[in-house]
Amino acid sequence: MIPVATSATTPEGEEIESALVRDTQERLWVVSAPSTPTAGARLAKEIGVLEALSRTELAPYLQAPQGFASIPEGGRAAIALALEGVPLHLDEVSHDHVLAANVGRAIATIHNTPKAACQASGVEEFTAEEIRSNYRASVERARDRHPIPSAVAQRWTHLLADDSLWQFTPRFTHGTLNEDTTLTTGTEISGFTGWENAQVADPARDLTWMLHGLDPEAFDAFFTAYCANLDVRPDARLQERTQLVGEFAVLEWLLSGSDTDDQSIVADALEMLREVDDDLAELARREAEHEFDELASHDPEITPER
Repeated sequence: MIPVATSATTPEGEEIESALVRDTQERLWVVSAPSTPTAGARLAKEIGVLEALSRTELAPYLQAPQGFASIPEGGRAAIALALEGVPLHLDEVSHDHVLAANVGRAIATIHNTPKAACQASGVEEFTAEEIRSNYRASVERARDRHPIPSAVAQRWTHLLADDSLWQFTPRFTHGTLNEDTTLTTGTEISGFTGWENAQVADPARDLTWMLHGLDPEAFDAFFTAYCANLDVRPDARLQERTQLVGEFAVLEWLLSGSDTDDQSIVADALEMLREVDDDLAELARREAEHEFDELASHDPEITPER
């Protein structure tokens, strides 16, 4: 690679600095260099994941390093051919069910990663019971520290006690899928970036952003394509658990603010939990109305009062 132009791409405050380099053949390369030892460890972990995945069907979706260069501060920079595409926009996915289905197929490819590649990647692996136990511990920590809405706490306690909800096979997961880490060219998914949080864990963690970001019809197109392209049929309650894992993401946000004594994060998370509480109340109201209407349809003496 002979560089002819460069441009920095690192957001302010990011510990892994990146730059785009254009070579004489008009190819774009990404050079990533850590600015701290912690960032160096993160980058090394991601490189290990990418190297393991480059021998799987995920290879076309990866910005895998083609080489390395020593940096004066110590450590090394990774050099990778830049993926084509632009960050995904969920608004576009909601209006384009072909794109929604293609996102589903691409995420299924992540979750189909063979066991040998998972082990070679060196990522953490969790059983379904370990995942449930971790959520239980987080719920208890949060309830000890903060006023969790009672309906939300009761829902979490009930679902964590429901054994059938936690009968699933953990899969290789990306861990931080979002609009920024998902690249698209037209209606096709061209790649995924940001693999440092990959784990063998609950596949629901990679689906929550779609469930909460799409309208029902678009999510149905996404989820149908996702399920159809898995190598093994998903567990029957995956979609229900995806909703719950999205709520637990708010819980984790709350605890992160509590652990760092960041009251702005705590306030934001508590407000989000109040919104979940409001949603649960609205759902209960609709279910009660539906049950009443069912009774009224069989008993003409029952008159709705609304």
